[in-house]
Amino acid sequence: MTNKTKKIIIIGAVVALAFIVFLISSKPAASIKKDEVQIIQMTESANGYAPNTFTIKKGVPVRWEIEASSDRTCASALLVPDYQIRAFLTPGKNVVEFTPQKTGPIGFSCSMRMFTGTFNVIE
Repeated sequence: MTNKTKKIIIIGAVVALAFIVFLISSKPAASIKKDEVQIIQMTESANGYAPNTFTIKKGVPVRWEIEASSDRTCASALLVPDYQIRAFLTPGKNVVEFTPQKTGPIGFSCSMRMFTGTFNVIE
């Protein structure tokens, strides 16, 4: 084997090793696996909540993203009595997190219960 061939093999090995290291290091540190977090999205306005019915899984954390258009409406005071959640929504993106522990309906509403919604929790 000539010196030129040895150099080509060494360079190829170094490039391959660098590529493998790049692939390993570019992998996300904590990728979310299926069913680790349930992300649901809703909007709040003077007309209430939309959508206002969701189906979620028991035991899987929920990330409830709420895009609020106004904090000057009853709908901006969001209550989920079963989970002692009381959120005061401000204009823009709001996030509420909880983990459903039982199956069946979980209701939510504004503070005056004029606007309502339901989570249907399944196994």
